[in-house]
Amino acid sequence: MISFLLRSVIIAAIFCFVFPQFAPGVVFHGAFWPEGILWAAVFSVVCNLVVLGLLAGGAALALATGGLALILEVVVFLLGFWLIPALQLQTMAHFFPAQFTVDSWGSAIWASLVMAVAYWVIDRLGKEFTRRRAVQD
Repeated sequence: MISFLLRSVIIAAIFCFVFPQFAPGVVFHGAFWPEGILWAAVFSVVCNLVVLGLLAGGAALALATGGLALILEVVVFLLGFWLIPALQLQTMAHFFPAQFTVDSWGSAIWASLVMAVAYWVIDRLGKEFTRRRAVQD
């Protein structure tokens, strides 16, 4: 639960502070607290639903082709890992246009790359913090 809340705070910070600077065309309409935290939690749920839908579709395709589609799915995932967050951003903008707008697919793709870099930096910082804490103990 704490990791979900921490992730929601990080996503809210990305929505409110990072996107306006680095991802023009992706706009969150609201303040960091409480709207940003609330809609970041909604975004996390929407992201999980989109990934679940993609996994279900991939599993159905793999079953229908006797597993041959798995080869294609791996290639598509490796080449299009940045498309899934763009799809999540577009889904969020479609269902909640009063709180979140995305001008185009190009803006969504750019924002997904910005999110990927932000997540990578946060992951690195978290691992460094965990490593330093383990050394101190």
